[in-house]
Amino acid sequence: MHEHGTFGITRLRQRAIPIALFAAVLCGGSLTAAPALAADPVISGETRETESAGPVIPTPEAPDPGGSEPDTTVPTDPAPTDPELEQPGPAEPGIEPPGPGDVGAEHPLPPVATVPPAEESTSGGRPEAVPDPPNSGLTVGTVAVSGTPRVGQRLHARLDGWAAAGARFSYQWQRGGAALRGATAAHYRPVAADRGERLSVTVTARPDGAAARTVASPVTEVVTFGELVPRIPRITGSPIVGATLTASTPAWVPDRTKLSFQWLRDGAAIPRATGERYRLAAEDAGTVVAVTVTGELTGYVVAAQTSESTTPVLRTLAGAPVPRIAGSPRVGGTVSVRSGSWNPGGVALATQWYRDGAPIPGATSGSYQPNESDAAAILTVSVTGTMPGYAPATKTSAGITVPQELRLPQPRVRGLALVGEALAVELGAWQSGTIPRMQWFRGAIPIPGATSAHYVPGVQDQGLPLRVLVRGERAGYAPDARLSAPTRIVRELAPTRLSDHAE
Repeated sequence: MHEHGTFGITRLRQRAIPIALFAAVLCGGSLTAAPALAADPVISGETRETESAGPVIPTPEAPDPGGSEPDTTVPTDPAPTDPELEQPGPAEPGIEPPGPGDVGAEHPLPPVATVPPAEESTSGGRPEAVPDPPNSGLTVGTVAVSGTPRVGQRLHARLDGWAAAGARFSYQWQRGGAALRGATAAHYRPVAADRGERLSVTVTARPDGAAARTVASPVTEVVTFGELVPRIPRITGSPIVGATLTASTPAWVPDRTKLSFQWLRDGAAIPRATGERYRLAAEDAGTVVAVTVTGELTGYVVAAQTSESTTPVLRTLAGAPVPRIAGSPRVGGTVSVRSGSWNPGGVALATQWYRDGAPIPGATSGSYQPNESDAAAILTVSVTGTMPGYAPATKTSAGITVPQELRLPQPRVRGLALVGEALAVELGAWQSGTIPRMQWFRGAIPIPGATSAHYVPGVQDQGLPLRVLVRGERAGYAPDARLSAPTRIVRELAPTRLSDHAE
């Protein structure tokens, strides 16, 4: 039993030598620098082998009593990854299966790295094992295309079952198996050229420290026509014969959609009315008008939207004259409107007076009396004609300015009321810029040439009352006039001299 036990251990060592050699080379070491295998347990009657810097090659032993000569060649067993070393095999004749503490085929040793000389073990134990490089953590899953394969409809690359911390992903979309230039994002929007084709996407994961892995998705169904997102048009403008209507259309999606227009009269297409604008004609009177907008884009289904109809189109009152203002445009005066003749007959007229463009409350009759609020303002009057089936028509007069009032003070005559003595007029306080004009009167008759501020009575004035009329004028103001109190002229000096005599 001793010899058989010795022979079994020797064979076990011979199997372990290639494992150590392979581990040394795999970990970057050399054959001469590989550490020695740890010594086996001492068996009774066996001398322990001497440690060496290289792999141990056993010496030949005495012939086996059974007649079989021990193997003296270095075993050429497979590498540790060989299934023969990973799975236990049948024991050779005369060799016991390895025990739990032996190096055997059931639990192969991990690769062994070279230990630097300064750290080599001197205790005769087994060198420290260095594990494999850390795993990248990449778990490869599947990729599929999510979304409806339709022109203009966005598709997404959906990843399932992937675990790749720190990995970088790249994408490539394909049409019929051919790569699409520039389609390298996680999503893709099919274009017109994709219609009728099948799409797919490949995903490449590049983890740090590991090789890239690429997975392709299944192909999609055939890409179909896209669907436009239309917008309902809206008509702006007044539905009156001669007016222009405009089709206001918000942007369709996609915004490069080509739009065309067709105007409708009572639901029927109007010949040659295919622009964005339409001028209402006489034949449109009494009808309703709408517009249809049609959108077209390559790769998409044609779509159309129709606006709401207008109210019935109204005719116009062609014979609408411009009114004018007659009368005295001054505070306290009266002005009136001259409307003229409207056609056709039967038109109802309404009047509105305006002060500086703002309607004057209650001033809706044919005449108006300016007041102090109108001073220096511009008066206008508008006349509006209405008739069933016709659009209301409004005409406005030219403006007139209501002058401001000067409000002159009462003049007074100063001086001796004697023949040959000069009399003077005292005006009082006047507004700056006011121009005075005077006229002396003898009784009720103006004295020819007596238009200055002074007057010398003559014999012809004796016994008659003298007065002076003062008139003031200023730009933008209504002229004002004031008459002084009468002064009676005498021939000789009276006992009592009066500088201001009033009758």
